[in-house]
Amino acid sequence: MSNKDSDSDNDWYDEETNRRRNRLQNIERQQNKSTDSLFEKHKSSWFQEGLEINRYEYIRTEKVSDSKPFLYPNVFLSFDETKYITQPEIYKKCTMKIQSMEEAICIPEEEKNLKINIAGRANCGQTYTEDTVYVKISNKSKPEKDKKYYGEVVSFVDRKRFKNVSHPVFVCLVDRRQSHLMIPICKTVPKICILHGRLATRYPERLKTSVEIHKHDSNTNDLKFHKYHNITDGDKENWLFFVVLLKWKITNMNSLGAVIGVVHSSKNIEEGLTLIALQNRLHLWLDYPSVEEIRDLKVDLNTPGYKDLIKSDNIFTIAGMEEGVINHGFSIRKIKKNIYKVGVHITDVSKFIQKGDAIDLGARSRGFSIYSTNTAQNKHMLPDHINHLCSLEPSRRRYAISVYFEMDQTDSSNICVSNQTILRTIIKSTAHYNYLDIEHILHNQGHINDIFAKDIQLLFRLSKKLRLKRLRMESFTSPVVVDFTASDRIMKTKNAHTLVEEYFHSPVM
Repeated sequence: MSNKDSDSDNDWYDEETNRRRNRLQNIERQQNKSTDSLFEKHKSSWFQEGLEINRYEYIRTEKVSDSKPFLYPNVFLSFDETKYITQPEIYKKCTMKIQSMEEAICIPEEEKNLKINIAGRANCGQTYTEDTVYVKISNKSKPEKDKKYYGEVVSFVDRKRFKNVSHPVFVCLVDRRQSHLMIPICKTVPKICILHGRLATRYPERLKTSVEIHKHDSNTNDLKFHKYHNITDGDKENWLFFVVLLKWKITNMNSLGAVIGVVHSSKNIEEGLTLIALQNRLHLWLDYPSVEEIRDLKVDLNTPGYKDLIKSDNIFTIAGMEEGVINHGFSIRKIKKNIYKVGVHITDVSKFIQKGDAIDLGARSRGFSIYSTNTAQNKHMLPDHINHLCSLEPSRRRYAISVYFEMDQTDSSNICVSNQTILRTIIKSTAHYNYLDIEHILHNQGHINDIFAKDIQLLFRLSKKLRLKRLRMESFTSPVVVDFTASDRIMKTKNAHTLVEEYFHSPVM
């Protein structure tokens, strides 16, 4: 283990950045990403600028009905804004947030804590999420029995998403029940009815298992039928479709669109995440102030307000092989019989980044980091130098936020958690493990004599009791799609992942 402190290795930023850049360039050359990339082929500008569409073939599939046709009120007509001024208890200028096909919420600009529920698609109008609209409250500022306010959109004011874009492109999931309906992940609009006339007239039996894919001709700006794409019920949620919005008539509940591309998210997770980032206009690449400004950041170990735990706590860290940055560590010690003090330690980036500064704003614009199975392809929210200063590497003093709590297992059927404490701390990890190491320790395979083996096994036993307690509280769970090609295979390290995630997702945190 190295005894070198992070505030002394000033050359790390240039050397490590160059190494990562060279590795990435080698990978790109090997994979011919400069020519074969999905985003070269499908043009990432689609998701910001939309497409120019001149012509497309529409084959009618609707049956003529005698029932009253659907009709949107025209919210794009001029609105008497004096009503907003003279009747402020009824008319509100709001920001639209679409929740589902039949429901939206409007937040008044001057009353951020007030939520006006818009029930029914017709009452929402042909609006996008984040549109500025005028809303008329139907219950005159007096909540109904369910303590909610209700209203309807009466006028459109301004558009934030895809402003001045006639044919925006969305990343969508297919509707589980009807394959000709697409659901934009960004919830800009609730659903899009895609072109499916060929399927309906020629292969009606395939309507639930196939999707029409169209091709955009960049020379003529025409959409032309390309092929049919088959999907199965068990695999629907794994496909991401690129859908261009063609038009939205006031007589159609859903806008009309066409699928122009598709990618399988679980087979190509990195491209799937990148597509979602592009759809939500998250910046994938670092755009920061000067390199010198970042390089000047160092660990100042004389900072007041931080408790020094280097001599008092034995801390070890766990991270996946592919992550490259160590964000969390653990400690445990016995207080008395059946009572233990557990510490969960996470890196404190606030020591180097101030709220609202250029680095913070850049990180917010990306929203998340992407970890590839190849560390050279990782995309981080923060610059390498800051990641290095924050990473809880062994034998290096680091700033952390430490959460302590006592776990009492005197009652074998119910674990008791108490005395939660949150501290800003300075820590030094003694050892680091990947998930395979932890799994081997839990199964007594290698590392048996490791100094933290008993601590890790004890933390795992306690985590199982925490999990049981959490499930009794009916906490939310969701299915996970796993990439089985990863070197740190989740199914082979299930117990190790359970140990880590349980402490971060349990009620004590």
